[in-house]
Amino acid sequence: MIHQEFEGEIKFMKIAVICAMQLETDRISEALSEVRSHSYYGRTVREGLYAGHEIYLGVCGVGKSNAASFTQLLLDRFGVEMIINVGVAGSLDDRLAISDIVLGNELYYHDFARHLLEETYPYQAFFKADPELLERAAEAVPEGVRVFTGPIATGDQFVDNPEKKEAIRRQIGALACEMEGAAVAQVAAGAGIPFLILRSISDGADEGLEGAFERFKHQAAAVAAESVLALIRTL
Repeated sequence: MIHQEFEGEIKFMKIAVICAMQLETDRISEALSEVRSHSYYGRTVREGLYAGHEIYLGVCGVGKSNAASFTQLLLDRFGVEMIINVGVAGSLDDRLAISDIVLGNELYYHDFARHLLEETYPYQAFFKADPELLERAAEAVPEGVRVFTGPIATGDQFVDNPEKKEAIRRQIGALACEMEGAAVAQVAAGAGIPFLILRSISDGADEGLEGAFERFKHQAAAVAAESVLALIRTL
């Protein structure tokens, strides 16, 4: 359920928007009004209003541990009711082009044994995004931007060569790979909070940081940010 309605009045939400890098937050930060900043454990959370909702925006840092700890911080400190993780990703599917949007319907770790996740907490090998958020996000993507929905793979490495890319694609069948989404999803799922992982393609996951990623990261981040803002306006 995206929002609740009581006697004709809509209850607006506390929404966490989590990014790994500062460049992924810039456009979203500019859109907020009545902004206040909070600092915890070396991280800054920008609290502001957008489209009637309370937005809690921050840079978690790169990687799974950073993403998970920051997600938990937002849940504990601010009681957020929805979590959106937005940023850039590498493509694992030849259909995808730079700045295409990928919505993760299932989030997997590509560097963690699935059977361990199933046998111990969280007792599941992957995490499913909120179906209504997926539908709304797909409809809200700006005109002219292509959108794909499918699995996303997360791991603590920048995938930068064809061999790694093919191994992850064979293992999971994911559309894209990145370094935070499944960790955010796991914490959100454990708390029973609806979540969405949205990525814009910045590179082909087959060359180093100085390649396509460096050339297209700002372009891809801007498309991802506009897609998230468009989604929030529909909630």
